[in-house]
Amino acid sequence: MRRLMLSIFIFALIGSSDALQCNIMNTIQGVVSQTCPAHITSCMKFVCKMRGYEQIFKGCNDPANPPVACQTLQANCQAQGGTGQCYTCNYEFCNSSASITMLSSFIAATTYLFL
Repeated sequence: MRRLMLSIFIFALIGSSDALQCNIMNTIQGVVSQTCPAHITSCMKFVCKMRGYEQIFKGCNDPANPPVACQTLQANCQAQGGTGQCYTCNYEFCNSSASITMLSSFIAATTYLFL
C-alpha cells in the first residue's frame, strides 16, 4: 500500500504535457524550464567560447525565431571573436547539465531502494 501511495504521489508531481519541455538558460537568468510551443520538437544548448570564458544559452530549438536560432547565436559568437557549438536533442529536459542528470538518477535509485 505504501508503494502504491508513493507511486501515485510521484506521478502526480511529474505532470503530463504533449509539448516538449526544455531547460532554458542564459548567462543572466540562470536555469529554469520551459514548455516549448507545439511545433518545436527539440531542445538546444549553445556554447560560445571566447577569451577563456564560456557563454551558454539553452532553450527550445526554434530555427524560425532568429534571436534564439543556432545560426544567429553562432554569428553573434563569431562576431565577438569566439567559437560556438550548437547541440540539439529531442526528449524532456535533455539539455540539462550532467550534474543535474546524475542527481536525478541518484534520487530515483534511492527512492526505488527504499520502496
